Amino acid sequence: MKPRPVLIEWNDSAHLAAGTWLDREAAADIGSCSVVSVAWLIGKDRDNVVIAQSITEADDVTGTFVIPRSCICKLKRLRGAT
Repeated sequence: MKPRPVLIEWNDSAHLAAGTWLDREAAADIGSCSVVSVAWLIGKDRDNVVIAQSITEADDVTGTFVIPRSCICKLKRLRGAT
């Protein structure tokens, strides 16, 4: 697949810093966090999409995320950036 620039809104898991003590009831109330990313869509299948922050001329990538489709709220192709 040819990389395409996208804007993706998705829900990610929330994580507290390691070693942080928190009241159990307060911890149970922590939810997910909403994320908005502008990235390159480099792969997709029935269950996931794969985005990368940067791509080199040699086709190496960095800042790669595999996002389950069930976590995606919006995925919009960006035009004019290719």
